[in-house]
Amino acid sequence: MGNRLPTGTCKRSGNKPTTENETQLPDEEIDAADLVTRRGPESETTQLHYAAFNGDCDEIKRSLATENIDGKDADGRTPLMLAALNKQNKACMLLLREGAQVTVTDKHGESCFIFMLDAKMTNVASLALDRLHEKDSLEGKQTYDLKILEKGETNAETPYTRSPLQAVVDNTLLEVIDHPVFRKSIEIKWQKFARWAAKKDLLWNLLFVVLWSMLAVVKPHARGCYEFPLDLLRVLLWVMAILCTIWFIVQEYREYKESRKKRKNLTELLKCIRKSAEKYEEKVECKRNSWEGRPSNFYGYWNYYDWFVYFLLTVVVLTHLIDIGIASNELCHPRSNDTTQYEDDADHWENESLAGKIHLGWFAFTIIFVWFRLYKSIRAFTHLGPFILVVYIVLGDVGKFLILALMFYLPFSK
Repeated sequence: MGNRLPTGTCKRSGNKPTTENETQLPDEEIDAADLVTRRGPESETTQLHYAAFNGDCDEIKRSLATENIDGKDADGRTPLMLAALNKQNKACMLLLREGAQVTVTDKHGESCFIFMLDAKMTNVASLALDRLHEKDSLEGKQTYDLKILEKGETNAETPYTRSPLQAVVDNTLLEVIDHPVFRKSIEIKWQKFARWAAKKDLLWNLLFVVLWSMLAVVKPHARGCYEFPLDLLRVLLWVMAILCTIWFIVQEYREYKESRKKRKNLTELLKCIRKSAEKYEEKVECKRNSWEGRPSNFYGYWNYYDWFVYFLLTVVVLTHLIDIGIASNELCHPRSNDTTQYEDDADHWENESLAGKIHLGWFAFTIIFVWFRLYKSIRAFTHLGPFILVVYIVLGDVGKFLILALMFYLPFSK
C-alpha cells in the first residue's frame, strides 16, 4: 500500500497478460479514467467492484494499487456505491478513508448516500456527509456542497429518482437529519420554497376547522329547522364547509394517485438495482447478501387520518339531512300557548328527533378530530413541530403497549 499512487492514477505492469480489449503498455503512470475507457464496455466492472460489493477489505486494499477507486461499472456505480448497496459497513469506511468520491451518481440518478441510507448505515452516511461540509477557521467561513442532495434528472430510462433527504424520511433516520449538511439544505429549501407553501396550507386548514366549528355551535337546538332569512347565514356556512371538504378530498385523491405512481416507478427502479447486483453474486461467491430494497411509504398515517375525518364529516352531513327531513312542525314552530314550549336545554333535548340527537352527538365527537387534524399543518413550523412529533411518538407507543397488554390479559379474563 505504501507504493499506491494518489487517487485517480495507477501503475500498470508490462508483464501483465493482455486481454482481447486491452493493449499491452509499458510500465508508466496513466490516468485511471483513461484505463477504464481502454478496457472497453465489457471490462468496465473491475475486481475492485466485486471486492467492494462483497466486503472483502483485503482485496480492496490490493485492488486500489492498480484500479481507480472511483471507476464506474456498466450501471454507473462506483465501488463505494456497491459496498453501500450490499450493506458492507467496513468496506464503505475503508473506501471513504481512501478518498472515494461521494458526489457522483449512477445512471439512475442514485448517489452513494441513498444506498447508505436505505441500508440504514447512519455512521457511514454521516462520514460521507462530512465531505460536503468544509470549515475555514482562519476566515470563519463554512462551505456546503448541496447539489448532490438534490434529485437526479429524470429521463425515459429513469422516470423516477430519489433525493437523499427523501431516503432519510422514508427510513425514519431522524439522527441523520441533525447533520449540518442536511440542516443547511432544509434551511435553504424552507426559506426559498416551503415556507410560503406551509403558510398557505395552514390558512386553508384553519378555514376548514373554523367553518365546521361555527356549524357545530351556531344553533344548538332544533338544528333540522330552517327559517328564512334568519337561517341564511347557516346555509351559507354549510355550503362553504362542504365545498371546502370536497376540495380537500379531491386534493387527497390526487395525492393518493401520485403516491401510487411514485410507488410503481420506485418499484421498477429497485428491480433494476437488484438485477444489476445479481451479476456480482453470480461471478463471485457472495459472503453476505443482505441488501433489500423496499418501496417508500408515500402515503403516510396522516393521509389515512384525513380520510377518517372526511368519513366522520360525511356522517355529520347525512344525519343532518335526515334530521331536516323528519323535523316536526311542532319542533320548528311551537305555539306560544302550548305547554310543550321549551324552557331549558333539557326540554329541547327531549323533544329532538332521534336523527337530531345522533347528529348532535356525532358532531361533538367529530369536531375533536377536526381540530387534531390542524396539527398536520402546524408540524412544519419550528416552534410547534417538535412538540407534535413527540405527541405522535408517545401516542404510537401507548397504542403499542395497550395492544400488548390486551394480548396478555384478554385470554385470562373471565
